[in-house]
Amino acid sequence: MGDRLRWLASRFPDAPWIEIGWGDAAFYQVTPTIGDLDLWLGLRALLWPTDSVLQVVPIYARPDDAFGEDQLVSLRLTDVGFVRLAQKLAGTIPARLPRPIGPSLYGAGSFYAAAFDYHLFRTCNHWISTLLRAAGVPSSPVLGTFSASLMQELRWRL
Repeated sequence: MGDRLRWLASRFPDAPWIEIGWGDAAFYQVTPTIGDLDLWLGLRALLWPTDSVLQVVPIYARPDDAFGEDQLVSLRLTDVGFVRLAQKLAGTIPARLPRPIGPSLYGAGSFYAAAFDYHLFRTCNHWISTLLRAAGVPSSPVLGTFSASLMQELRWRL
């Protein structure tokens, strides 16, 4: 775990924050907005197991300034919860540390090959829900299917 997290932290050592996303390799890299949605790529990502990627982006502004408060939920984790979340996140990074495979959708970040196949029962929102549950934050895999319902559940639980 340690090497994988050190690798992640070394990507942007001067950034006070790092945003990390996970998704289908083909779909995620070409869909910055809902207007860019390619229906075929979306269906392919959901219906067949496909390769996945991590998007790692340095964030130099405060998160609420960079994203807006409506896109954030503040969570308090215990030390043990944070370690468990970090362990789960490290499992997403392949044992053979990846090299950039393309620029991020915004900012100075990059995409990297990731572990795990992407499919209907393991989407980006399920990935987030799994990380949260590892940290001790109650999160339903069913409600975690869609980002809006995941965010609504987290706000409700807080």
